[in-house]
Amino acid sequence: MTDQIRKALVEDASRIEVTPVTWDQVARGSEFGKQSGARGKKKRHTGLYGLGAAACLVVVFGASGFVSPAMAATLHKIPVIGALYSFNVPQMNQYSTTNDVSATDQGITISVPRAYYDGNQLDITYEIQVPSGYQSLAGSQVRPPSEINLNGRAVSFESVQGDDSAVSSNIYSGKMEWNLSSHQFPQSGTLTIPIHQVGSVQGNWMLSIPVSSIAVTNASQSKTLTGVSSSAYGITLTATKVSQGPAFTTISMEMRQPLQANGHPKYEMSDRTFEFGTASNITGGISFVGSVPDEKVVGNEAVWDFTLQVQTPPSNVKSIPVEPVWFGSTPGPVPYSGSGFLPHLSQLNVTVPIN
Repeated sequence: MTDQIRKALVEDASRIEVTPVTWDQVARGSEFGKQSGARGKKKRHTGLYGLGAAACLVVVFGASGFVSPAMAATLHKIPVIGALYSFNVPQMNQYSTTNDVSATDQGITISVPRAYYDGNQLDITYEIQVPSGYQSLAGSQVRPPSEINLNGRAVSFESVQGDDSAVSSNIYSGKMEWNLSSHQFPQSGTLTIPIHQVGSVQGNWMLSIPVSSIAVTNASQSKTLTGVSSSAYGITLTATKVSQGPAFTTISMEMRQPLQANGHPKYEMSDRTFEFGTASNITGGISFVGSVPDEKVVGNEAVWDFTLQVQTPPSNVKSIPVEPVWFGSTPGPVPYSGSGFLPHLSQLNVTVPIN
């Protein structure tokens, strides 16, 4: 045990009233709900002594209902416990801002140890400390707010999700993620997140969190693509630009279809009719960034511009396959096979070069 941890233990020992917490509770408390987007594989911890010591500290201090600021800072630095307040994609942790932001009301404290912001998505980790006697809800204790602000202006986003779970009887840990719209946002500023309810407790927890995408932008590379295109089924699919960041890579895409006699394309393009897959070596799959805009008419063609995102692969991966799949409820370019699998439009596949 390090001198730092020993000192914090001595400072807090007289305040702790230990109640039973089982190892099963600790294990269950370390599992987070699923989140959309790419996720990295968890590393196996081989330091058994460190694991045991860290888990014991969670039991002791979580059960007591009190963690002093000195102890909280120490706990977040312990690898196993720190993982509860980290993102599963290592590069997100590297390029996130670490904070000492918290708000307290009704005896409940919400803190935000870490925030990641790259202009396309916004993620935070958070911790909730509740007093003894708190009546927890089944599932998450906090719902992600539908309104957030950056530098005093409302942030528009396409989706938000989040989840938290018990680390101990008095501490919950969780993550929230906002998939931002395609609008331009400042590179840095203060993010304001209002929380008005924890469990069944009404209150006012206003969190002001510094965020910045400057480091991500400086570590990113973009290039315009030519000739990365395929045509089939009366559809042309083209990758026009790739922006490779430390955590995520975005691909600017264009789809074109000729207009029919009725003035409409044969197949409507949206996130409800087309999905996209990629190779198995691309961790976390591929997803839309924001929503698919309405078609624009160029000459006698309908044109859609949209963006896809993947977790940035290792440097030895030199390309990202983009594989369209028909997702619509009406008949598409390729008929359903009856096998239960969605029909892949393999003749429209494009391969996007990276690195």
